[in-house]
This record gives sequence, C-alpha cells and structure tokens, in this order.
Amino acid sequence: MASCWRGSKDGDGEVYHQASELYVPTGCRLIDRLVKPVRGEAILDVGCGTGRLTLELASRVGTSGRAVGVDLGESRIKVAREELAKRADDFPHVQFLEGSVKEAMAWGPFNAIFSNYVFHWFERSERLSIMQDIYESLTPGGRLVFCCLPSQTQHKFIEADIFALAMPGRDYESTLGLKYDSSAVWSQVCTQAGFSVEVCEEYDDEKRSPSLPACLRDLEASVPNFKLHSLKDEDFEFLKKRYGYGYGEEVVYDFKELVILAKK
Repeated sequence: MASCWRGSKDGDGEVYHQASELYVPTGCRLIDRLVKPVRGEAILDVGCGTGRLTLELASRVGTSGRAVGVDLGESRIKVAREELAKRADDFPHVQFLEGSVKEAMAWGPFNAIFSNYVFHWFERSERLSIMQDIYESLTPGGRLVFCCLPSQTQHKFIEADIFALAMPGRDYESTLGLKYDSSAVWSQVCTQAGFSVEVCEEYDDEKRSPSLPACLRDLEASVPNFKLHSLKDEDFEFLKKRYGYGYGEEVVYDFKELVILAKK
C-alpha cells in the first residue's frame, strides 16, 4: 500500500513526542467514550506517532490483552520503542511497528482499531482500500473508532493565519497535504468497506497550548512544509494582537472534529 498518511512528516520524533502530549486528553476521552476497551482485547492504534495513546489502550486491555501501534514515521516509532523500553515491565503486551495498516494486519485479528487525527492525511484514492484492510483485520463485531478534521474546518483560526503568514499566496489545505471531507463522505467510505456506522458526529472542540511559541513548535513538529523561521517578528506581533496571546500565555483555539464509530 502507498504511504497512506504521507502528509504527516517524519524526521522529528523527539520534538513530535513533546508536542503530541497536547492530543492525549482528547484521545483518552475518545478511547473511553467509544472504543471502550475490555480486558483481554487486542487493539491496533493506526498512526500511533510516538505511542502515547497506544500505551493508554494497553493500560485498559491489561496484560491479558495486547496493543499494537503502527506508524509510517521511522523516527516516531524509534521514540515509541525507546519510551516503551523504559516501561517494559508495565507493558510487556505492546508492540510498535513501522509500516502501513496492510503490514499491521499480520498482527491481527483485532477487537478494535483506533486512530486519532490521522485519517485526514489519507489520500482519497486510497481510503476505500485502507478501510477494507481495517475491516478484514477486525474480529466479527469488532469496532473502528477514529477522529479526524472534517471539511467544515474553518480557515478563520490561528493555524490558518499562521500558514497564511508563513506561506503567503499558497492554498492552505493543498499545501499541507490535508484531505478534509464531510461526515457524510467518511460514513459512505466506511459503509462501502462493509461497516455499519453507529456514531458519526461533528462537534466543536478546543485545543490548548501553553504558549504561542509552543503552539508554533507543535505545528513545525507535526505538519509538513511549515518552518518556524518563516515567520517574521511582525508576524508574531500580528498573532499576539489578533488572538490576545503574549509569549507566556496559554493559547486556546476552537476547531471542529469528526468522530466515527463503525462496527463489523
């Protein structure tokens, strides 16, 4: 299979690991609300990054179960394995794989497959194939739970302004390699792959970063083509004025999420 979440760049595993802490609370809420792991289950985390949420899944399935994290990023998986080695006694039932969903199938079948902020990187031409691989990797009655950014994501928020300043005149979504689509489109892809969609929700959420520089470092770690040095001093001043954030103040900005629970 081609590189299905190729938009999320590699080469910055340590920086990404620090930035990814911001996504853990949202991911844990999704795990507890919709994945609902059961002791003894096998769960796959697609696009696991440096494995923070994979370990959350592992803690819920217990040592009688197992958790597998897969990611295409070599440096991210390297960090995930290093972090796992520090806690090997607590997580003997965790594996981290560098590769695609197709390659992770060999470690199945899985009772549940989970993914957080990954599917909006998938190439549209590959989505159905990926969903079919996920479907085949699940046990009968198994569930897929994922969260991504839908097409209604507004461009009137801090990230869009940052990219407009850093890369003027370039289209936001295509430059970043994002593939936003509506809940209806994602629901249809799931259904075509054989799933029964039980939850399909778009809702408002917020993201928090301890400061504007931390927010920018997060973007540099996780988004292709963005370089912090592209911003000028006057750009920082514009962002501070528009959003009211000083360098030591927490940055809070709103956006929308799409969450789907689909069962085999």
